[in-house]
Amino acid sequence: MKKILLFVSLFTAFFNLHAQSHFAVDSVSSLEISQNFLLNEVWGYVDSNGVEYALVGRQDGFSVVSLEDTLNPIQVYSDTGVNTLWRDIKTWQNYAYVISEAAEGLEIYDLSYLPDSVVKLDRFNGDLYRFQSGHNLYVDSIGRLFVFGSRFFAGSFETVILDVAANPEKPEELGYYDNSYLHDGYVRGDTLYGSAVNDGELQVIDISNPEIPILRASRNTPGNFTHNAWMSDDGKTIFTTDEIVGGYIAAYDLTQSNGIPELDRIRSRNRTDIIPHNTHYYNGFLVTSYYTLGVSIIDASRPNHLVEVGYFDTSPEYDGSTFDGNWGAYPYLPSGLLLLSDRQEGLVVVRPKYQKASFISGHVTDCNQNTIDQVDIEVLGTSLSTKTNLVGAFEIGAPVSGYYSVKLSRNGYNSRTIDSVLLSPGQMTNLQVELLDSNAGYVSIFYNSMQNRQRDVIVSAEGKNQTFVDTANSMGISTLKNIPFGNYDIKIGGWGLENKCYDNYSFSCESDTSLYILDAAYEDNFNQDLGWEVSGNETSGAWLRAKPIGTVDRFTASNPSEDDLEDCGDFAYLTGNGFGDADNFDVDSTTVLTSPEMKLSSYLEPYLVFNTWFYCGGQQAVDFMQVNIIDTTGQVIPIDSINNENQGLYWQSRSYKLADYIDKGAFSKVQFVVEDKGVPNILEAGIDHFFIHEGEYIGIAENKANQNNVKLYPNPFNETLSFDFKKAEKRRIVFYNINMQLLKEEQKSESNFTFNTSNLPKGIIILQIISEEGKVNVEKLIKR
Repeated sequence: MKKILLFVSLFTAFFNLHAQSHFAVDSVSSLEISQNFLLNEVWGYVDSNGVEYALVGRQDGFSVVSLEDTLNPIQVYSDTGVNTLWRDIKTWQNYAYVISEAAEGLEIYDLSYLPDSVVKLDRFNGDLYRFQSGHNLYVDSIGRLFVFGSRFFAGSFETVILDVAANPEKPEELGYYDNSYLHDGYVRGDTLYGSAVNDGELQVIDISNPEIPILRASRNTPGNFTHNAWMSDDGKTIFTTDEIVGGYIAAYDLTQSNGIPELDRIRSRNRTDIIPHNTHYYNGFLVTSYYTLGVSIIDASRPNHLVEVGYFDTSPEYDGSTFDGNWGAYPYLPSGLLLLSDRQEGLVVVRPKYQKASFISGHVTDCNQNTIDQVDIEVLGTSLSTKTNLVGAFEIGAPVSGYYSVKLSRNGYNSRTIDSVLLSPGQMTNLQVELLDSNAGYVSIFYNSMQNRQRDVIVSAEGKNQTFVDTANSMGISTLKNIPFGNYDIKIGGWGLENKCYDNYSFSCESDTSLYILDAAYEDNFNQDLGWEVSGNETSGAWLRAKPIGTVDRFTASNPSEDDLEDCGDFAYLTGNGFGDADNFDVDSTTVLTSPEMKLSSYLEPYLVFNTWFYCGGQQAVDFMQVNIIDTTGQVIPIDSINNENQGLYWQSRSYKLADYIDKGAFSKVQFVVEDKGVPNILEAGIDHFFIHEGEYIGIAENKANQNNVKLYPNPFNETLSFDFKKAEKRRIVFYNINMQLLKEEQKSESNFTFNTSNLPKGIIILQIISEEGKVNVEKLIKR
């Protein structure tokens, strides 16, 4: 039952129930048949010319309405009878049979003369099994007519079985069933599915010998007030209604040998204060008259996933738990029109769209394949939601189509969003989803070039909507927790260590511990906060680490509006940052950016390198950005004044030989100062791709040859290692172990190729790429 309950509220969640009186059902026409007497049941008929008719029961009689002009229904026949609350109508060939709870017997009408006339024949009261009245009728495919709730005198109820195939005008009595009062029923073959309303049961009755019907099985319906039943075309499912406040339409499996298990249940718009009446199965849909809610259309093509896909309120002024509104619904006209008999509004003709629901099912486990219950499932952009059941399964259906994102979340697990999930009418999309325990995480281990664990490395994983950051502990281990599965850009850095970036790294249950080797280097691409200090009295234009946003000064761009493309990542240090007028984010006083301390004694010839831009706008645009170095005593030494020469439109590389200004042993920090002096100007500046280089710095090709000339992946690697060069040329590819012992050597000319590395030992691998001109590029890799 838990699985059944998952599905009940979905339609309610998706639609605003009181926002509209109809959905996916169009109004065609209506006819007020009687001003003084209310309607009850409706059935349909098609004459030899293909003209469709509505056969309408009234409290005071019987009407035939022509639908030749569907927009203007016309009553072509009326018969007046005893005033009674209920009349039911069914047809066999060209005959209509009407029963009521008045003492009128079975009334028979010959419809073969339509549209000119209808001939009323002698009523039938039975000879062997006398009856004066009844509640409902059913005619099966071989012409057996069943009179349910037939009664000859007060308190005597039975189901009389007649044959109208041999002589439709003079029924032959075949037998009767009186074990229970059957309020209604449905017949397929030699089995009667009786609605024993007072017993609250669906009864399965063998009528192969109609003189001696035998009760073979029964089961209770959800509300224990079984009002009607109807079977699917394939005979595998039976559907019932319970005519009580908050009653359900329920589906049952008829294929089981050991019972009639319930598959699902549903209420129209999940209203608990409304009464359902009768349901009929039509081409995979359930069409249910629903009193004050009108009519409901339910996709029953998957009977364990009932989904309401349409409705039409025939009496919007009536609501609640009364028997007003729509009593009957007939869906079987060839035109697809649906006939409704509303107590107050008369005959209502509508046209349902009969659109199929779209379905999502799924199973949720943890990374060890243990099922997870009570996971919240949300279809983003809608109000559809449900939870997984005890075995981690869920099912959702709704009359929607298109691509949606599905979010899964539960306390104790990282949330996960599955994008581009296709909802297609009539189709089931299946999701097999794994969630990561929030106590677990993605582990990275960092080593320095001496193969010692490296602490204080900052690693960040930037996704579409959120960034996750952690710092390696004293054992060089970092654990990123609570990260939803997906692709992330990984940024790694630490002061005194090289920076690394990895784009589109996929986090999943298969993600393994990552090992990284970081060489000693003073480098900062500003993807993490590595300890730079901001001072000065500036507020809105103070230095800050951010992703650049473009600004303009009187319709002129005042900065590049993007990160320096030469480094990895997309952060930089900027003076203020915001979209729009530069005057709102520029420097109006003084802002100072100072690096952490650096010790350069191990360098032979250190060069200070960074990329920058500077903008100064105004009538007296004479301000500049001052570049200083600070020695170990705290003395500030100016080394450059960067003016407006590039007008802030692009990043420009700067390189300084530190020996020209200071002894490398006395060097400590770098400082960038922007100050608006004298006449106010528009001042903005940016710093990125900062590093100390050994020897003269020529350009990016020297410092980041690997980033520009070859892409190696994956790293760490396992069975294969792929090379992606910008151009094809002859190269020697040489692998060494950490002790520089040769492991493998090959010559390649292609621009793209993959090595089989299964025979390489695990651990640190030194890779040399030697060009035809003798240029050597060295990379450190890890073999898992």
